[in-house]
Amino acid sequence: IWINSIPMLLVVIYAPSENQNEFFKQLHERIIALEKRNICILGDFNAIMKDHSSGGRKRKKKRVLPKACEEVMIELSLIDVWRKLNPKEKQFTFYSNPQQSWTRIDMMWMNGEILNELKEIEILPNEWADHNPIQIMWKGRKKPKKRWTLNTQLIKEKYVNKLKEELKYFLKENNNEATTKQNIWDTMKA
Repeated sequence: IWINSIPMLLVVIYAPSENQNEFFKQLHERIIALEKRNICILGDFNAIMKDHSSGGRKRKKKRVLPKACEEVMIELSLIDVWRKLNPKEKQFTFYSNPQQSWTRIDMMWMNGEILNELKEIEILPNEWADHNPIQIMWKGRKKPKKRWTLNTQLIKEKYVNKLKEELKYFLKENNNEATTKQNIWDTMKA
């Protein structure tokens, strides 16, 4: 996709709960094969980064992303966007009812110049699912204001005469008792 005229490879994932190491190795190989400079990986990672905390009871050890995932992030210079823009915030995206705890397993990682185009990232309230949505806002590019200019082709005599002929033909074919004036007017404008 393109964001503000910058090409970006958008990778949306739903990582498995099991065999994550193999999943991230394959993901890494596929991304490298595409040879893209600006990369964004987002989705449900189904585990937390080892240095990220969670909220709630500490009954069970949290699933931590495997070394293969860490290698992807390091080699591709990917940055945890939410953490970068919210360095001191403590917010979560997933609630585990059995563990009675919150974690941030839904993440967005980016690199390159596309990272500078991001205005904000926000974890929204959960409405009806066990995951909270993540919303991103891109910086907009302001287009220079152009002065309106008349397309001079529209006022050339040849074009005007052609339009007159088409309008006469249209009215001859459609101006009858079965068609309302409003319908004729609307159709003629189209």
